[in-house]
Amino acid sequence: AIYHARKAVEKSRSADNLNNLGMILAGEDPDEAERCFRESLAKDPNHFAAGQNLKRLLEMLQQRKPDKEKNSADERKAK
Repeated sequence: AIYHARKAVEKSRSADNLNNLGMILAGEDPDEAERCFRESLAKDPNHFAAGQNLKRLLEMLQQRKPDKEKNSADERKAK
């Protein structure tokens, strides 16, 4: 799926294609997914799906952040 989404973006960097690629990448590469959603919104500021997907992605990353901080603190305590 990633291959075909990347090919679609290579062919046309439309807001829809960038949003679709971002959706596919969200779980695997959130940083690239965020770039896709932001570029999609730059091309079409009214692209509702890209806005919602970016919001969900940022919320997901924010929820993961406390877990990473806790794990880092636990690792420091173990040393």
